[in-house]
Amino acid sequence: MLFKTILGATMLVSAMAAPAMQARDEPPCQYPVSHPTYTPDGTAYGYQDGHWCKVSTHGSSNSYTDTANTGRKSYFSGTARPYAGGRNSNSYSNTPNSWTEQPKADHQWEDEKNKFDVYKATMCGEKEVPIVVNDEPAFGYAALLFNKHDKTAKFVASHFFAGAITKVHIHGPADTKSNSSVVFDILPSKDPNFSTHMNPIRSSTPIQLNEEQHKWLAEGLMYVNIHSSRHPLGHIRGNLGCASESCSAPQGVHVSKYVDDGVCNKAIFEHNDVSYEYY
Repeated sequence: MLFKTILGATMLVSAMAAPAMQARDEPPCQYPVSHPTYTPDGTAYGYQDGHWCKVSTHGSSNSYTDTANTGRKSYFSGTARPYAGGRNSNSYSNTPNSWTEQPKADHQWEDEKNKFDVYKATMCGEKEVPIVVNDEPAFGYAALLFNKHDKTAKFVASHFFAGAITKVHIHGPADTKSNSSVVFDILPSKDPNFSTHMNPIRSSTPIQLNEEQHKWLAEGLMYVNIHSSRHPLGHIRGNLGCASESCSAPQGVHVSKYVDDGVCNKAIFEHNDVSYEYY
């Protein structure tokens, strides 16, 4: 009896401390909601741009639909990318205690966007200067994640049909028609016979840029050059360009945006008969 009394009191205090949120009229959400908040009647809400919004149930890009026989919801972001989240019949996810309590924002990537700039490059032999690699199937992609606050960067590059890789360098300053010195060595090795088939290739430690190097990067004057056993002086190359909506830059610097110029299209698309045993 005493246990029931204590348990009942505990449940009463909990209910008083966390009153259930009731459905209310809110404007529709403007973009996909990845972690909706539910009221007891099953209405889904998101929290965007500093205010609550109601998730549509009519199949738009910010909507959700019931998934048969699972007791869960399926969420979609733009092109029907499923999100394995939702609720079951007994609990609600990410539910705050009141409408005044702000849940975790749906667009946490906004923080990432404010902190980092993304630079990308498409690489192939036709971009080597001078062009010593022509009509070969090797190509690759590089990405550099630049931290705006401390000017450090992370780097990754993928390569296809290039065989054994011996060196990966970032050079600068140079446009697409010229060469320059190595600024960063991504695969430092004292072994003259070093090679690797590692793919993708990542920088093992953060890259530290100074103000001048940041300027080169923003201007599109840094390029990635991947060397291979087949082409020791350089097999595939490409200049890095800003792929973010906007990129930070030293005052007075014009930011060069990442644009696929089509130079590598032949290497990427017109060697369908090449197997991975090519090299």
